[in-house]
Amino acid sequence: MRVLGQARLRQVLTAILAAFMLLAAMNLAKGAWLAAGLELTTVALLVAAYRLNERHRAMASAWLTLGSLLLMLLGLMVAGQGLYDEAFIAFPGLLLFASMFGSHRLSAALLAVMLAALAGLYGAHQLGFLPSVPHAIDASRPLALATILVATGIFVMVVKADQRHLLAQLDIEKHELMRSHARIEELAYRDMLTGLPNRTLALHRLDGLLAQAQRDQTLVGVMLLDLDHFKTINDGLGHARADALLRAVATRLRACVRPGDTVARLAGDEFAVLLGGVRDEQAFTTIANKLLAQFDQPFALDDMPVHTSCSLGIAIHPRDGGDGTTLLKHADLAMSQSKSAGRNTFRFFDEQMNASLAEQLQLSAGLRNALECGQLQLHYQPKIDLASGRITSAEALMRWHHPEQSWISPERFIPVAERAGMIEQLGNWALHQACTDLLRWQAQGLHGIRVAVNVSPLQFLRTDMAHTVTQVLRQHGVTATSIELEITESVLLGDTARLSQTLDRLHDLGVQVAIDDFGTGYSNLAYLQRLAVQHLKIDRSFTRDIAHEPQTCELVRAIIEMARCLGLRTVAEGVEDAPTQQLLQTLGCDVGQGFHWSAALPAQSFADFVRRHHSALQPALATAG
Repeated sequence: MRVLGQARLRQVLTAILAAFMLLAAMNLAKGAWLAAGLELTTVALLVAAYRLNERHRAMASAWLTLGSLLLMLLGLMVAGQGLYDEAFIAFPGLLLFASMFGSHRLSAALLAVMLAALAGLYGAHQLGFLPSVPHAIDASRPLALATILVATGIFVMVVKADQRHLLAQLDIEKHELMRSHARIEELAYRDMLTGLPNRTLALHRLDGLLAQAQRDQTLVGVMLLDLDHFKTINDGLGHARADALLRAVATRLRACVRPGDTVARLAGDEFAVLLGGVRDEQAFTTIANKLLAQFDQPFALDDMPVHTSCSLGIAIHPRDGGDGTTLLKHADLAMSQSKSAGRNTFRFFDEQMNASLAEQLQLSAGLRNALECGQLQLHYQPKIDLASGRITSAEALMRWHHPEQSWISPERFIPVAERAGMIEQLGNWALHQACTDLLRWQAQGLHGIRVAVNVSPLQFLRTDMAHTVTQVLRQHGVTATSIELEITESVLLGDTARLSQTLDRLHDLGVQVAIDDFGTGYSNLAYLQRLAVQHLKIDRSFTRDIAHEPQTCELVRAIIEMARCLGLRTVAEGVEDAPTQQLLQTLGCDVGQGFHWSAALPAQSFADFVRRHHSALQPALATAG
């Protein structure tokens, strides 16, 4: 049985009790004792049903009410006028009650019982057992009929009210469902921060543009746009302002494309612009310049002007691909080329980019195998003390001897290792191998040589470098003074507090640190003054032309003087000839390194070279003495 609620049943029982109490009073007044007795008995049963309902037993109350009413009505008809009794008109109300509080099966069963009762009454009348004779109409009859009609009318009104409530509830649920569907669609296809289409919707729209382009023989352009140095903005200004910047960028991008074009946010600070119905490739150049121009003016974030730029990559259908996934991939490759070209520019995709990507994937797979199969080696380029002429240290340079491609330059595989997340493995291998070679040289009687190992900025900033070096030195039994680390200037742009702490710990160990390629990046003298570094390496781009360009010579002189004031030793890379060596000595440079003395050599060849070099120095030193 379906429960509609305790309150609704209370209303119905109150109406029925009132009706039957009125009918009982009327029958008592005119001396119809049997009818009055049946009605009073029904009142008692209905009171019991009322109490059951108040005790939260609505289903039992409804069943008792329904049974009592049916039996009472049939009893009144038998004791009264039979088929002519006014109790008959209450049957529809009883069916309404059953439909309110029961199932269709119960209503059908009740209807069958009623029809069977009528048939029985008719049969009893025909056989003479029950007379069905109408009585004379008096004032009590219309009152009784009115009472029954009122009770039935209350049933009808209750059903109507429930119907209205149900329809209203269904309407509310319908709108809630529509809102839920809209919300689900928004979550599935929209970027919540900017309101732009997300990657899923962008691909769907791109498929539509491609289908239309095939019919119309037009071009489709996919432009991928990435904000330059967004991480710096995010870290420096906070997530709230970075999010505001993304929303502002979305607004500007939407404003500078056609109504039918799509601007989407794919992820993070990466946006896509999808252009369809284009007939001239030159139009893509025009639009790309228009997009880049949107970043000429600063973005106002909480009244703070923020300047940024973007890098843009463009792929065109059908030239660069026939499906959305391929076009996005090619546009991404072109965007990477824009970044490599200095950012704040755009590049069109060409097949050479695909070839470069394939080569990088091949190198990445081969590099993992190289680590396992011993294809990597360290070669050592000597560093010469310019005052004494002795070899005091060497730079360890990684080499890859590929079984098919022979020697592969580190300029090719080191960037691949950084992108593939292998640079820490390579760096750790280099440290271990340098210690192994140092011990071998010492066993051969070659002492006093310090090895400088290059450390990638990624490895230096992401790992506990001091802990790593300590573990390696302890494992091999090598003294810390035998190891030097070379880091690039870009490391100085990282977490200054953490960087300073790491350098201090290395200094306490006895490990020396050199700033490599000094002068080519973000040279910061304040950092050099505060941080525990011991050497500056002057980049080969300065030493190469020092003997022929007076301005370069003066620049190198300034670097050497500055280093001397800061208590740092200078190492000149790329020394190719004797005049350059002599000039560097005159300028006060401490150490030289370059092909003038030797290229980088395998470990054993380097040891042999050191012995020959020092042997050749002995007569000169003796003469000088």
